[in-house]
Amino acid sequence: MCPLCYYTGGSYKQTVGGRWIHTLCAMWANEIRFGDEAHMRNISGVESIPENMFRYKCCACHKTGSYCIKVGLLFVSNA
Repeated sequence: MCPLCYYTGGSYKQTVGGRWIHTLCAMWANEIRFGDEAHMRNISGVESIPENMFRYKCCACHKTGSYCIKVGLLFVSNA
């Protein structure tokens, strides 16, 4: 089970700590790092995710209790 979203199934990669995480979850989480970005291996940073990131509603899955993905807004001025 992915430690970020708690869903089963899908594409997983193993972290350096021996846990399994969804590939997309690892890509979306700011705290996660790939030691080998070309092959998306040597994933680290799961342990450094603050607990409060699991308290808010995620903008991607709309659930609480999962990792909260934050999306920045791009403001465009017509001036």
